[in-house]
Amino acid sequence: MSTAVITQALFVALALVMFGLGLSLKPADFARLRHHPKAVALALALQTLLLPLGCWALIALLGVRPVYAIGLMLLAASPGGVSANLFGHLFGGNVAMNISLTAINTLLSIVTLPLIANAAIAHFAASGQVVPLQLPAAGYSISMYLTAAVFGLLVLRRGHAQAAGSRAAGAG
Repeated sequence: MSTAVITQALFVALALVMFGLGLSLKPADFARLRHHPKAVALALALQTLLLPLGCWALIALLGVRPVYAIGLMLLAASPGGVSANLFGHLFGGNVAMNISLTAINTLLSIVTLPLIANAAIAHFAASGQVVPLQLPAAGYSISMYLTAAVFGLLVLRRGHAQAAGSRAAGAG
C-alpha cells in the first residue's frame, strides 16, 4: 500500500475520532472556556514553552546524540493531537478544553515549531538546514479536525431536537 493511501486513511480515521468527540460536546462546553482564561493560558504556556525547555534540559543532562536531540525537540514542539483529545474523553477530562487547546496550539505551532526546530538544528547539528513555515499543512489539519468535531456537535444537537420533537408528539 502506498504512503499516500496510508496517510489519507489516517486522516480519515482521526477525523472520525474527532466526529465522535464532537458527538459528546455541547456549545456550552466551549463557552465555559471563557470563564477560565488562566487555565487556557497556563496550559498553552506549559505546552509551548515549558515542554520544549524541559526537553532541552533533559537532552543536555543525558548527553543525547544530535540526531536524536533534534528529533526529541521536534516532538516536544509539536502540538497535541487527536489522540490527546480521545484520551481526555476516555478519562473524563475537559474535552472542549482539549480540542480548543489542540486547535490553538496547532495555530501557534505554525510559528513555534519551525523556530524550535531551527534552534535545535543550529545548536545540536550546527548545520545550515532550515525548517520552513508549514502554513498549508497546518491549515489543512486544523480545518479537517475542527470540521469533523463541529459536524459531530451539530449532529448531536439535531438528534436531541428530533428526539425532543418525537417525545412531544408522542405525549400529545
